[in-house]
Amino acid sequence: MRLGAVVSSFAMIASGLVVAAPVAALPLADVPPDPATWAATPYSPLAPNAVAVAENTAVIEFDASEGGLHGAGDVDTGFTMVQPSTSDPAYYLPQNITVAGGALTIAPTNGIAYLVNGPTGGDVNKNKQDNTLGVGVDSAGKALRFSTVVTVPGNAEGSAQGGLWFGPDDDNYLKLVVAGNSATGRQIQLSREIAGATDTTSPTADQVTFQSNTATITGTTKVTLNLDLDVDAVAGQARASYQALPANFADGTLVDDSVPVTGFGGIFATKRNMAESAIVPFVFDRFTVGELDTTAPAAPGGLGANASTGENGLTWTAPGDGDVAGYRVYRHPTENPVTQSAANLISGAAPISATTLTDSAVFVGQGWNYSVVAVDTSGNVSSPASVQATTPPPSGSAVAKIDFTTAQAAAQPGYTKDAGAPYSEGAGFGWITADDGAPFDFALNTRVRAAADGISDPRLLSLIHMQYGLSSGTPNPAVGIVTEQGVWEYDLPDGRYNVVVAVGDTSLGNFDSTHAVTVEGETAVSAFVGSPALPFEQGVAEVEITDGRLTLAPTGGTNTKISFIEIYELELFGPDAPADLTATLSTEADSVELAWESVDGATGYNVYRADASPVPTDGAPLNAAPLATTEFVDDTVVPGHTYHYTVTALADGVPASAPATEASVTTPSEATAPPAPVGVTATPGETGIAIAWDAVEGALGYKVYRGAASDVATTGTALSGETALTATSFVDATAVPGLEYFYVVVAIGAEELVSEASAAVSTTIEEDLPPTQCSATEWSADYFGGRELAGAVIASECLAELDETHAAGSAPLAGVPADNYSARFTRVIDDGAGSYTFTIASDDGVRLLVDDVEIVARWTGGSATSTATVSLTEGPHELVVEYFQGYGGHRLILDYEVAPNVCAASEWSGDYFQGRDLQGSPVASECLQTLEKVHAAGSGPIAGVSADNYSARFVKTIDDGAGSYTFTATSDDGVRVFVDGILIIERWSGGSATRTVTVPLADGTHDVVVEYYQGYGGHRLAVDYDVIPSTCGASQWAVDYFEGRALGGAPLDTFCLDQIDQAFAANTSPSSQVPADNYSARFVRTIDDGAGSYTFTVRADDGV
Repeated sequence: MRLGAVVSSFAMIASGLVVAAPVAALPLADVPPDPATWAATPYSPLAPNAVAVAENTAVIEFDASEGGLHGAGDVDTGFTMVQPSTSDPAYYLPQNITVAGGALTIAPTNGIAYLVNGPTGGDVNKNKQDNTLGVGVDSAGKALRFSTVVTVPGNAEGSAQGGLWFGPDDDNYLKLVVAGNSATGRQIQLSREIAGATDTTSPTADQVTFQSNTATITGTTKVTLNLDLDVDAVAGQARASYQALPANFADGTLVDDSVPVTGFGGIFATKRNMAESAIVPFVFDRFTVGELDTTAPAAPGGLGANASTGENGLTWTAPGDGDVAGYRVYRHPTENPVTQSAANLISGAAPISATTLTDSAVFVGQGWNYSVVAVDTSGNVSSPASVQATTPPPSGSAVAKIDFTTAQAAAQPGYTKDAGAPYSEGAGFGWITADDGAPFDFALNTRVRAAADGISDPRLLSLIHMQYGLSSGTPNPAVGIVTEQGVWEYDLPDGRYNVVVAVGDTSLGNFDSTHAVTVEGETAVSAFVGSPALPFEQGVAEVEITDGRLTLAPTGGTNTKISFIEIYELELFGPDAPADLTATLSTEADSVELAWESVDGATGYNVYRADASPVPTDGAPLNAAPLATTEFVDDTVVPGHTYHYTVTALADGVPASAPATEASVTTPSEATAPPAPVGVTATPGETGIAIAWDAVEGALGYKVYRGAASDVATTGTALSGETALTATSFVDATAVPGLEYFYVVVAIGAEELVSEASAAVSTTIEEDLPPTQCSATEWSADYFGGRELAGAVIASECLAELDETHAAGSAPLAGVPADNYSARFTRVIDDGAGSYTFTIASDDGVRLLVDDVEIVARWTGGSATSTATVSLTEGPHELVVEYFQGYGGHRLILDYEVAPNVCAASEWSGDYFQGRDLQGSPVASECLQTLEKVHAAGSGPIAGVSADNYSARFVKTIDDGAGSYTFTATSDDGVRVFVDGILIIERWSGGSATRTVTVPLADGTHDVVVEYYQGYGGHRLAVDYDVIPSTCGASQWAVDYFEGRALGGAPLDTFCLDQIDQAFAANTSPSSQVPADNYSARFVRTIDDGAGSYTFTVRADDGV
């Protein structure tokens, strides 16, 4: 019983008590002086039914309002009875009881409820205890807790004491007190008396006195303590802690029939052996009584044991009870379930809160039964859950098991006996000396111990000293070798082995050793010092034998002792499996980058791939030859596929390692264009023609194209603009009334993939024309007298087409003469952007104007046909034909054709081809402001072009003046760049790379051609150039100097030279910006000296 346990127990129970209603009280004046006349004789002057507390529950706070017996001044104490003293009829002294300030103070007398009264010495005051205050309880078949807070005065000594009591009378009771056992000491004491006897010298099963000297509180100042006394009539126990509680303490057989209770409990104080004049007040701040929980929790569930060579790991699940405080774990080699005793307890004195426990005190081949019980907050213990575990050997095939024992003893079954004999080739094992390796007889060092310290494994109880001469004290040469240390050897084929070594001793030997064992120089046991709790230790070492002999030495030990050895041959394995394998998709998603940690001893690595896990490693690896590095790039992946990878390590003379933990990668699927929009409508309105369509799943935007016929082209700039629409409607505000327009819509998806065009729809904005006005699709013709289109209009008409042919003498229209007239024909056309070729045949003069720009002018007589081509943008354009007729026949016919617009001069013109070789007809074309194309794996560059295996040619004419042009091309995959037909960049191969080349260009236009092919995966092409303008004259050489010999990078300096005639001494540079050595230069000039045979002479040091 510890003080700490008492305090925590009090806090736990008090919170659950219910305050009882005050009991009846009796003024002191009405208390009969003779207890024999009391109403509840001999316990209380109160009525018998007022002695018991309701439901065995009471909380007395000493606030003078709780009824019960009175103290001095007729103040309520809250207690309902006083325990009779068999040797003193006046045992209720209210004048010695004070209740004030929430505390009850007892001024004790020398009487004590202890043993039997006698006539002399200390016996005079026995069984004369006064003011043993209490309450009646129904203790039969119950578990109760009595609690109080007592303050012991600083001057208490001579066994003066105060505390709690329980029992039917002063010859049968329990007490828990704080005693002043001396002038400077305080002691917690739990005692029991049965039939007037307490045996304090020879504890037996039914009479025990317990005094906790470990809880002694020194000092003479007053001390306040919480005290709890648990009385469990169910288990027949009292705890604080105590066992073997007699039944008649709680069953009421020793209680007078005058009260309806079966037991009593309360507080008391006595000054025992102190002087009668001594004033020793014991102060009680609170008293409670309540019933305890006696229901045991359910047993732990799912108990399992994971046995390994060095430990047995136990796991279980908590029962459903909400008041489980922890668990206790027991083990035994044969009992099942295991007896719950201190000898079998392995989880420690206090219950553990975890639902796991690791038992490391195990040895190879041992079998243990384990039982786990749950303990609740009231101390109730569940039934056990049990499991068995046998400690397995380490990996490998058993080669030998050696039991070290005496010559007289037998080896354990399955073991070979070693009794300390010297090593011999015939035996194949034995002992040698540590200093010179000579065979030596260490039989004198063998021992066999009796079972002790919980050790019963006979393999451990027999042992041999390896260093008896290093034992503590003075080693006895009669019982051990003191001049030599022993080393043990065993003949074994070369290879790798696991070796198990058991060391230690029991208390029947001694614990003075520091046990240490090395096997082939590898530490098996390091500095183990035994104890009664852990007498023996087991170690395992994995070693390699290269000389045909296993050697065990006590290196680093002091009086090392070994009990048994087991040897297991390991299968020959290759290097460790590579760790931390990662598989990462490349930025372009067209390859997978693998990496892993290097493996000690590995000479190479193989990479394996499969579509499913596990990845087989018995076939050909991805790599053609073993890899020397820990990286690999798999560039054979295809879109929309999951790949699983593993790696094995290789080493000379051994199998490949186990495969690395697999890594997997999924390549993204090829992006596909969304479907063509449907539900397209075109509706004319006041503000234009409204085009609407149904939303397309997967579309990020839309573009609207317009044409004059149903085959609407979808190249070039859309009617709706460069930026895709997000809405599903668009208004064509440029539509001209009277003209029929055809519309298609395309959907734009991920990665700018474009759908097929929708079905074309057409409509016309109706014209609201006066009778004299022509429709938008007609030519409006005005006729004038004379040839100069002057004066008033003499006649007008509307013509569906301009195809007028009249014989001499016939007029074109009533009111118009047959000769000497002129006419103006006007019409608006809207046939989309493109190259318009107009053909006009006339007799006589004619002029053609497009948007007020004259493109045909033949204002003369006679018959002729004229042709003119002009580029027109998207939208309406006005045509005006002016004509005059002289004499004779007259004729005027106009027609035009439209070719879709070509790229603007500032744009790149791109043509795409199927396959990588730019062969066949283009499958698609486009115009680009800048040549920068980046597309993820699986996505095509434009509609109609596949995501893989295509090529393209991009053409642009540049005219940025004379200068030094630096072209940069970044591509994935191949690229070629030509300037004026000269190849300046060539990287016609797969993969991603950037190339930069600087070339001089003269003033004027230059044709740039970029050729490109895409293989698989992501695709990228970016071509740009920078210009450093040339300031040299037409007859001068422009020279650029570069760092290094390869004409690479930006020029260090630029000059203009009238002639190339440069000679410099060693260590002299051509300019302050150029080094004297390791530079290169490019000299450029344009010549124009006519046709002929040109002879060039160049002298140089060095290359030219």
